[in-house]
Amino acid sequence: MTPRSRPPLRLAVAIGATVLLAAPAPALAGRTATSPGFDGPTKRIRTTAPATPAPAPPLTLAENGDHPHAVVDGAGTAYVTWTAPGAGPGGEDGIGFCRIPRAATACDNPPATRLLIPQKPYGPGDGPSANLELSRGALPVILGQQLAILSTRYPTRYAIPGDESDTTTILYVSDDGGTSFTGGSPTATGLVADGEAVAFGSEGAPRIGVLVGERNSGVDFQAIAPGSFTTGVARLADGIDGAETQLTPLPDGGLAAVFGTGPGTFGVRRLPAGAANPNDAGGWSPTESFRGYDPSIAAGPGGALYVTSREYSDVGTYRVQRVGGGSVGALHPRTLASAAIQGGGGALTAAYLDPGGTRDAVKGHVGLSVRRSAAGDGRFGAEERITTTADVHELSFQAAPDGGGFAAWRSSTAGAGPIRGHFLGRRGRSALPGLPTTAPGAGSDVPVSSSCRTRRFGKVTLTVESGCFLGGKRDGRSVAVAEGPLTLNGLRITPLGTTQLVFDPSDRELYTAGNGSVRVEIPSSSGPIVLWQGGLRQKLGSGSGQRLLNFDGAAYRVTVKGLPVVGAIEPLIDGDGVRIPLALALPTVLGDVTGQATLRVSPDSGLDLQSLDLRAPSIVVPPIEISDLRLSWRADGDRWQGGATVALPGGASLTTEVVVAGRELVSVRASYFPTFPGIAVYPQVFLHRVDAGVGFGPLRISGGAGVGAFPLVPPSHGGQSGTYLVDLNGSLTAVFGDPFVLRATGDLSILSKLDVANALFEFSTAGYARFEGRLGAFEATRPWAYLGVKTSLYVGTAGIQGKAAGEACGLGKCVTLAEIVASQKGMGGCGKIPLPTWDPPFVELATGSVTYEWGDVLPEFDSGCDLSNVTIAGARQAGAPRRFAVPAGAKRVTVNLRADGGVPAVDLVDPAGRTIAPEADGDRIATGASEPTRSRVIVIGDPAAGSWQVVARAGSPAVTRVRASVPARAPKLRASVSRARSGSRTIRYRLDAVPDETVSFVERTTKGAIPLRGGGRRGAIRFRPNPLVPGRHVIEAQISQGGIVKHTRVVGRFVQPRLRVGTPRQVRARRRGSRLEVRFRSGGAGLRHVVLVRYGDGARTATVLPAGRTVARLRAPRRTARPRRTTVTVRAISPAGRYGRAARGALRR
Repeated sequence: MTPRSRPPLRLAVAIGATVLLAAPAPALAGRTATSPGFDGPTKRIRTTAPATPAPAPPLTLAENGDHPHAVVDGAGTAYVTWTAPGAGPGGEDGIGFCRIPRAATACDNPPATRLLIPQKPYGPGDGPSANLELSRGALPVILGQQLAILSTRYPTRYAIPGDESDTTTILYVSDDGGTSFTGGSPTATGLVADGEAVAFGSEGAPRIGVLVGERNSGVDFQAIAPGSFTTGVARLADGIDGAETQLTPLPDGGLAAVFGTGPGTFGVRRLPAGAANPNDAGGWSPTESFRGYDPSIAAGPGGALYVTSREYSDVGTYRVQRVGGGSVGALHPRTLASAAIQGGGGALTAAYLDPGGTRDAVKGHVGLSVRRSAAGDGRFGAEERITTTADVHELSFQAAPDGGGFAAWRSSTAGAGPIRGHFLGRRGRSALPGLPTTAPGAGSDVPVSSSCRTRRFGKVTLTVESGCFLGGKRDGRSVAVAEGPLTLNGLRITPLGTTQLVFDPSDRELYTAGNGSVRVEIPSSSGPIVLWQGGLRQKLGSGSGQRLLNFDGAAYRVTVKGLPVVGAIEPLIDGDGVRIPLALALPTVLGDVTGQATLRVSPDSGLDLQSLDLRAPSIVVPPIEISDLRLSWRADGDRWQGGATVALPGGASLTTEVVVAGRELVSVRASYFPTFPGIAVYPQVFLHRVDAGVGFGPLRISGGAGVGAFPLVPPSHGGQSGTYLVDLNGSLTAVFGDPFVLRATGDLSILSKLDVANALFEFSTAGYARFEGRLGAFEATRPWAYLGVKTSLYVGTAGIQGKAAGEACGLGKCVTLAEIVASQKGMGGCGKIPLPTWDPPFVELATGSVTYEWGDVLPEFDSGCDLSNVTIAGARQAGAPRRFAVPAGAKRVTVNLRADGGVPAVDLVDPAGRTIAPEADGDRIATGASEPTRSRVIVIGDPAAGSWQVVARAGSPAVTRVRASVPARAPKLRASVSRARSGSRTIRYRLDAVPDETVSFVERTTKGAIPLRGGGRRGAIRFRPNPLVPGRHVIEAQISQGGIVKHTRVVGRFVQPRLRVGTPRQVRARRRGSRLEVRFRSGGAGLRHVVLVRYGDGARTATVLPAGRTVARLRAPRRTARPRRTTVTVRAISPAGRYGRAARGALRR
């Protein structure tokens, strides 16, 4: 027997090893699922085919407009813009705007915002009639909580930074969903914003992207950052005229663009999230080429890209392709004139125009229609007719995450004409919020919908997959009849043979007519789970949490991941889907016991079975008792993990843990706890724990023991050791891989709770050995009260190094008191000196360091605790490429993995030798994967210090790179702002941060921000607050690294008084030699003064004294000999140029 044909492992079977989902058994004659309360007849119904409902007439948004564009917020409210030619008072082109809530029939924005007229000053040769829209209409875009509108104006000239431009993009912004707008000022130049605008980037740095392919013989992209002026343009393709273009945002903040590259060809390029300069074409991916005309692009779940195109230049069948994944299928089986797709909320929406008159045209099918791919996989569902005519031009549409959207178009073949609009998809009220201050639409769903395909009541939705419900009568009441598959809140019900499935809206009953049978199943990407096959007699619930259906698990066998379901199966209404609690029978070797599991089904994606968790609190299999039985399954790696505690006769207990992945044993671990107090090894000293484990891939063998002295309290239940006055626990792990690693750990505690010491020794054939130790008090109370010291020694190919550090914690704060290091590079140390402060706990620790490199003349002294110049980098992260080290005290570590051929599936081995499945420890570990980059990211909270190992699971692609990083320590800033003295204030500051971080300060007022001179890591800055802006001033510290601001903190606030312009006093003038001296008392601090002298003969002279000066010396000509006729006037002047009252004096001898 070859290894591949050997039978499954018995151990895997014992914990429910994976098997394929069981296929349903054949239907049994006479088997019917009847729920309590069902009392209606079930005879067959004579049906009538319903008339296909004609679409509602479109809304008219404007009688004369051009180039409409529409966007939709989360609540389904539509925001539509269009060009209003010559609508301004001076003949300028206006911007029409309409905000229309879901299912409304008219715009609800104020009349003042329904027509926006750009305002600007006009110079010679310019005027309102030259202020025209150059692009294909004003472009709306939702930017976080704001609504923005872009418009490119020509040939009027706008003033831009350092120049003027006759092709200028202006920006309007609304913070209240279109109730009011600000702006209308230049935001960019260099590109005519023709295509749909999209938002991309992060919440902290949002941007607007525009793509143009019909100008300048190429395809150009421009990213606009609101609040700044943009001139840069990225040329994505050269030498192309008339290219169709479209942008789509990616879930991670990036972008993707599609554009024509020639007759019958088009290309796709991507802009990765976080690109430093989106307007640099070098930051975009290379062009991926495709064949087809009229391309369109949209992003589905996880950023998967889909494109549509047709095979001929004028009309044709549009096909859907996944970028990098091949063809998906036809968007629509018949010839179309145009089609486009849009993404949103993980779903795709397609709109297409059937012109009629083609060889495969269907009579009566002319017009605009839409389809939705709820799963976002490029496979579109049933069609919804929007119009019955092909008079649809310049179409623009968008859908909200719940599938409801809006389409806008122009109803004229050339030039301006009526602007029409129509809601599409879901019309009910959305649970998602819209833009600020907007009122969400009430929706148009009714308690029982009379739609052709759908029936709704309460929280229940029934939808036939194709065609319409048939009409019929039951005891004189109207009923709906389905003869094909339908979905019920995500469950799929398929009539078998000629069975009629009847829904009675009056009694809310669902049943099979006559002796018919149906199959009820949960759609799943790995294959459906069949819940029932047979007749149906069901009284449907309607509210959240109520029972929707009821099946007898004994009458039809159902299995989930190979485990049979026992008892009743009762799907419960959960939102727009269902929640199905199940009791699953565990393997028979465990007796007649069950575990609990819950399945959740969504109407959009069916069952998303990524994990399954079973628990049984207590199982008695004489003569033993099994407690805390755990059994879990994860789709990632097809991985089963189980464990339990076994109570043995006499008081001893045994804990076990088994992991199986892809039918291969991964690891086994067991711990034995003898009857308390344990096995005596010395008077009052007992062996209370022995454990052992083995793992594979690579082979790992581990063992451990626990020894306690002076037993105090027995354990409360099995699987524990009890409490000892002094408790010592140790473990030894050998990893037989490349390299070989031998690791030993031990820890010492008081009362089995308070850890006072631990140690780790590790040897590796990769060329290193290391030792780490710690001695501390009150470990269990960290960080409220703790005092300890840590030591480490490293010997390896990187060199030799020893380190020691002392740490103290109190009142919730922890600090490293001192640290020393000695290596082959040198030695050094740093420590903290307590300084008094006014803030609790009334003491501040200042940090200083000294380092000496071997061979230097003198040591170096510095602030902070940077010892990197005498530290060996290899000692901090030694080991093979599949290992990473976590420094002591790290609160979080992020591990980036990359593999060849797919996403890596891995386990982690901590410094103690324990194997950890990242997805199984959801409270402490988060993990995510990226298919396009073949990478995985694992974030570990509160990781144990020491060497960790990454182990690829069976069947996983080979891991080619492991990178681990810990967050840089947060900077600590102490800063204060003094009271005003003589109009000035002083900032005193001290920054404790990583070496290349510095701090600068900004004075923020209601008129803007003023950078203050100075900065660095410590010192004082004296500044005079801006006297022109009274009111509240805020001093903000900006901590930056490499010129990039990483942290901002407010360090002071004060109220700047309004600068009073008082009246000077005690004006005196006297002659001193050849000069006239004027003295006075100032009209106020910080004021200048103007001194005006009128001589007796009518002549005048004046001077302006700067702030702070109150003496003026002027030349005194002879005409001052008549002192009674020479007068002096002094007035104070504020920095803003405001004059105060005049004070007067006269010349005296």
